[in-house]
Parts: sequence; C-alpha cells; structure tokens
Amino acid sequence: MAYPFRLIRVKCPRCSSEVLVSIGQEVIEEARSSPTGLTTVAVPHSGHVLLIHVDANGHERGAKTVSIVHAEVLQVAPGGRE
Repeated sequence: MAYPFRLIRVKCPRCSSEVLVSIGQEVIEEARSSPTGLTTVAVPHSGHVLLIHVDANGHERGAKTVSIVHAEVLQVAPGGRE
C-alpha cells in the first residue's frame, strides 16, 4: 500500500538540529520523473532554508542550507525597461 506521504528526519548542516519533514507523494513523483531520479525541496527553518535532496523512494540523499535574503524585488518589463 502506498502512503500519501513519508516522514524523513534530516539533520540541518548549519545548526545541527534535527528536522522532521513530511514528503508528499507529489514530491516522490517529481523525483521519479526526473532524469536523475532526484528532486529538491526547500524548508524554511530557524532563519535559513534547508534544501533537501529526495530520491524516487522518498529518502533523503543530501541536504544543504541557504540564507534567506530580504531584498526589494524590482519588476522589469519585457525588453529590459522598468
């Protein structure tokens, strides 16, 4: 029987805390349809973002973090004009 989600425990490489993440069936399907058999999910966590690489079986295949940047986003019109 296929479950609608899978829980994975990931150790954050930045702050070393353990994070419990629910991986939905749509994420597993995305990994299955990928040429590499992997996909990446982003989880906001303690002031940074945890990027978790997930395989077609719903298992973690690696994790890294990126900083959250609060910046003004400029809208650029087609053709490069603001």
